[in-house]
Amino acid sequence: MIKEYQTKSNVVINAWFIFILLVLGLTSIVKADCFKQTLDKQSDFSDCVKLSNRGNVSAQYNLGLMFSVGLGTTQDYKKAFEWYKKAAEQGYAPAQYNLGSMFVNGQGTTEDHKQAFEWYKKAAEQGEVDAHDILGAMFYSGQGTTQDYVMAHMHWNVAASSGKESAKEYRILVEKSMTSSQVEKAQELAREWVDKH
Repeated sequence: MIKEYQTKSNVVINAWFIFILLVLGLTSIVKADCFKQTLDKQSDFSDCVKLSNRGNVSAQYNLGLMFSVGLGTTQDYKKAFEWYKKAAEQGYAPAQYNLGSMFVNGQGTTEDHKQAFEWYKKAAEQGEVDAHDILGAMFYSGQGTTQDYVMAHMHWNVAASSGKESAKEYRILVEKSMTSSQVEKAQELAREWVDKH
């Protein structure tokens, strides 16, 4: 379930990223000064490399994206993984989420659901809504963690409260396997999570 969801999600993310950069010509995706208003993506790539090597976390994330989709460079999942990891280790939530996805799909690294779970958890703790959606699926299926319907519901509840429509559907699905007291517990945990974060 996770891998199928992630594969569809990655295709959409990659297509959306390319659409934003090429069609709209935006100057910066995440405020790293390495995307210009030109169509010279190789120059943008070089700028991202320079900023990334200086430790700019946004540029490191952008460089991961560029390697991931082959924008301005040859697609290379191992290099994408390396740059995402550098940004993720500095606490950059979008990179933590993408690193989790790479662990789930075995892109640029060995497939490792436990590592994916840990990176998704870090991203969720910083408010990444999609990370909550994936954590819900991981708790539901027991991939990368112990199966726990209460925690699945809780994460889908948090994602749903942030407008994630698919999470609403998944939350209804998991409720069919839960007692009313488990649903109440999950709702209580979701409220606590939202209040804390």
